[in-house]
Formats: sequence, structure tokens, C-alpha cells
Amino acid sequence: MFILLAQLEKFWRYFDQNTKRFFYLVLFFTIIGSIFELIGIGLLVPYASLLSGVNNHSFEDIYPFFSGYSIHPEVAIGISIFIFFLFRSIVLFSSTQLLVSFYNKQAKVVMMDVVKFVIKNNSINPNNLNYEDIRKASVIESREFASIFDALISLINEFLLMAFLIIALFYLYPNEILTISFLVLPIFILTKYLSRYSKLFGEQRESATSQYFDQLDSIIKNIRLTRLSKSFSKLILDKLDISASNLAKANISLGMVNNVPRYLLDFIVYGGITLALVYIYLYDDKNRIEFIITFVIVSLRIFPSITRIISGLNNLIFHMAAIPSIEKYDPKKEDIGTANKIHSEFLSRIDFMNLQIKNSSLEINLDKISLEFGSSYLIKGESGSGKSTFVDFIMGFILASKGNISINDQSYNFADFQNSIKKYISYVPQDTFLFNDSVQNNVLAGSEMNQERYDICSKIARIDGPSSGLKSEYVINNYGTNLSIGQRQRISIARALYANLPILILDEPSSALDYKLEREIISDLLVHRKHQNMLTIVISHSKLIDKLFDFSMIIERKNNKSKIILVDESE
Repeated sequence: MFILLAQLEKFWRYFDQNTKRFFYLVLFFTIIGSIFELIGIGLLVPYASLLSGVNNHSFEDIYPFFSGYSIHPEVAIGISIFIFFLFRSIVLFSSTQLLVSFYNKQAKVVMMDVVKFVIKNNSINPNNLNYEDIRKASVIESREFASIFDALISLINEFLLMAFLIIALFYLYPNEILTISFLVLPIFILTKYLSRYSKLFGEQRESATSQYFDQLDSIIKNIRLTRLSKSFSKLILDKLDISASNLAKANISLGMVNNVPRYLLDFIVYGGITLALVYIYLYDDKNRIEFIITFVIVSLRIFPSITRIISGLNNLIFHMAAIPSIEKYDPKKEDIGTANKIHSEFLSRIDFMNLQIKNSSLEINLDKISLEFGSSYLIKGESGSGKSTFVDFIMGFILASKGNISINDQSYNFADFQNSIKKYISYVPQDTFLFNDSVQNNVLAGSEMNQERYDICSKIARIDGPSSGLKSEYVINNYGTNLSIGQRQRISIARALYANLPILILDEPSSALDYKLEREIISDLLVHRKHQNMLTIVISHSKLIDKLFDFSMIIERKNNKSKIILVDESE
């Protein structure tokens, strides 16, 4: 119980005050719906007793406000109860829809929080991101996490309703209710025993879901090999089938845990009623008939409440397995960014001195390098020498282990540099991401249209030219699969140029372009950036564009250490 409360406290801490207030509002309307149910049962029980003839009172005694009408009170009361239950159904439907809406909105909030955390958290090295875990947390675990709200509200509502009904029955028939309580007690003992399996099945579901996403990701990443090799295809499909089977087993097991108490309770209730009727017949005990009628009507609501409480408790424990997966992506848990610390809007130079950058397999060292705005730099080196690692440091994705940084001759610590430099950088990655939209909207990427700037960028990237093969109005489908790699690279270059930021970093931006087009685009890009006094950094293996740059940064690796050497190409 204490572990359950501790997990609930973690869950509750995740949400802001507005969400908690709305939760209380949903709970309030749910309880109002339950009160209407109680009133309905309170109206129906004496009505059934009076009609059956086992109650010695008259309709006027029980329902005095119906006396004096020209129609029979039995009919008036029956129509009134019918209308009340219609109104009750509307209230219950409204409260249920409010709960469904609240649950789905919270699932959406958690889904977005996971993605926002990954985007904004400066402490996460992009190279260390677990894409399968992020995808699972955002798509699957977010809904499981939000389901805790549903289970909580159902538990509280059903518990209150059941408590009211049991208290009323105990007040009217204390001896009979005590007898029935002893029969129902084993159900709760069994539920306590089964609840530990709900936690186990929840953990199994979480593990199976992770494995399933891992295998699915392997298929997508190796789709060519999967299609060509029957043995590889069989191997990876067998692994996926095991994960899917384990996921199904966990859900099936939870269904079994929920259903065992339910059907055992059904047997006790309806079997008990049957035996009570046999007892009344054998011993001609008419005094028990009113209790049986009352108990049957109340049982139609109270025992579903008991089964829902049992099911809700198991579901609550089951869904809580999602808390650790979501908790690590809580945007309130980590410092996901500080205010901009770079005080000058006009950047002229960035100096790195005695810098050491480490990752799991490499150490990069440099004595002193100055990056002058208005200049262009080509980063060269063998594969694995640390080119991308150094660029990740410049973009603020990883921290240096030692050294000094200054911007415009003002010193900054690594954390301030990391949190501040991003707003000044535009980046062209090796793998281009495109939206299912027009070429023009992909270049704008959500920015407002500036026709003059757009025309310059599209001209440099060879978009809309007479022989470009790429028009601004052209609509991209399937995230760019209807374009060649070279066309995608040109759109990505135009997008980065259009951002018009002081620092532009390009990682193999023209690898799929032919020599002539590559040289033309890179040359025009560098000239444009120089005229704007902006810094341009390019990673490239192409030896055909070396002489276009002002400087080359050559990264030489020996064993697990690399050193950066700056070469002035103008000399």
C-alpha cells in the first residue's frame, strides 16, 4: 500500500495546478452522477416493494407528494421514476464524456512533454538518444500514464457509491448484510493476493513493448536486407513475434486477474439469492421477500461497483508501470535551458583555448582556434576522427571537459555557452527532414515569408531555375521520398540560408550533387554569407571544394586522441 501511495505521489507531482483543479472538477461531476444513481435506487426500491405487495405501507405514505392527482399514484410515480432515470442517464453520459475528454487531453499533454523534453534538454547528447525508448514513451507509455487518471476517478467514484449503498442496507437489514459481508470478504482477500500479479504483468507489458519497438526499428532500418535475405527476414520476424506474444500475454493475464473476482462474486451473489428463495419457499418466511427484492435491485449496482473497484485497483497497479518511463522525460525534473547569456547581438569572433572534448571513445584537443565572423571554415578528417563531435560541441550539444571559451573577447563558462549559442545557429544535417508540404513551405519552415530573402536563398540552392528540376510550388509526399537525395539537400540548404542566422553549419550538405552543381552552390553560398559578415562551417570529404574556403580545420586522429590544426587556405 505504501509503495502504491509513493507511486501515486510521483504521478500527482507530474501535473500542474490547472490540471489538478480540472481533475477535481471531473471527480465532482462523476460523484454527482453517482448521487443521481443513489437517488434512483432510493426511488425504485420502495416502488418495487409496494407493487409486489410485501410492503404494508401505501403509496401515499411513501410518496406523499403524489397524492391528490387524478391519475393513479402508481402510474404517476412510475412515470416520474422513468423520467428521472432518463435525466440520470444524461448526467452520467455527460460526466463520462468529461472524463474521456480529460483523459485523452492529458495523454496528449504527456506525449508532447516527452518530445519537448528531448528537444530542449541541453544535458542530453544527441548521439546518446534512445529513439525506440522515446517513441515508446511518447506513443504507448503516455496513454498508460494518463490511464491512471481514469482508474483513480473510477476507484474513488465506485468506492463512494458502494459505501453509501452498504451503509443504507446495513441500516435497514443489519443481520442479513453481516452474513453477506462474510461471504464477500474472501473476494477482497483474493483481490489483495492478485494485485501483486497486476504489478508484475504491468512490468512485463512495459518490457515487451520496449522489445517490440526495438525489433520493429531494426526492420525499418534494415528494410533492404530484410527484403533480400530470407534467413535474416525470418530471424527478425521471429524476434518480433516473441515480443508481440509477450505483450499479448501480459494483457491477457491482466484480463484474467480482473475477471476471476468478478465471476466469483457473481456466483456468490446470485447463488446466494437462489438459496435464499429456496429457504423462503421451504420455511414460508414471507418477511424475507422484501429484503430479497431490495437486495436484488441494489445488487444490480453495488456488485458491479465491487468488481469495478477490483478491476480499477488492478488497472491502477498495471498502468503504474508506465510511471518510470514517463518520469525520466518530465520537463519539470531537469533544467532544460537557461536564459540567453550572450550579451552581444553582433558577433565578431569566437575563441576556443586549451580545449578538450571527450566522448566514450575519443578525446579531441586543440590549443587555440579563433572562428572569425565573415569567414568560412572547412572541417576535414578521416571517418571517426571527431568532426561531428567537434561540431556538436560548437552547437552546444555536448560540453568540453576543460578549456576556455570567449565570444567578442568576453569569457563564458561551458553551460552558458551551451544554453546560449543555439539561437545563433542554423544547421544542415546529413539526413534531410522534409514536411509533406510545398517546397516553398519546407524552405520557410514556419517562418514568415520575406520574398526578397526567399528569392536569394532559392537562387543559391538552384530552386525555381530554368533547369533546376525543383519548383517552389511542387508538393512533397511521403516526407521527400518522391525527390532525389540531391533535391532534398538543396531544399535543406535553402532552408538553412533562409533562417539568416550568424552561424551556419553544414554536414556533408552536397554529397549527392554532381561536381559542377556542388561547386556552384557552395561557392555562391560562401560569397553570400561573407557579404553578410556571417560565420560558415562545413564538414565535407569532397576535395573539389577545398579552395573555396578561407580556412581548413584538419582533424588528425592517433589512437583514441585527435588534434585540430587550423590552416589558412589563402596562404
